[in-house]
Amino acid sequence: MENLEKKSPGFDLLNWWKVNSTKYPILGQMARDILAIPLSTVASESAFSTGVSEADIEELLDELEQLELELAPIPQLNEDVSDYDSD
Repeated sequence: MENLEKKSPGFDLLNWWKVNSTKYPILGQMARDILAIPLSTVASESAFSTGVSEADIEELLDELEQLELELAPIPQLNEDVSDYDSD
């Protein structure tokens, strides 16, 4: 039954909810919960970036392979892991 709000560039959504939350208490609470979520200025790509380049990964893989070769002759490292579970 309410009139629709007219679209305008100066429309202040937060102020509208402040004034009208008593008319619509449940929607007002939902709006408070949703509008209280802070916005992130970090782009989503950089938010999940580890900062490791493809060249770094290849170098790390080479180092891992070298370590495996160096550790392979050590008999204690080649025993079945289940021997340690019985302690």
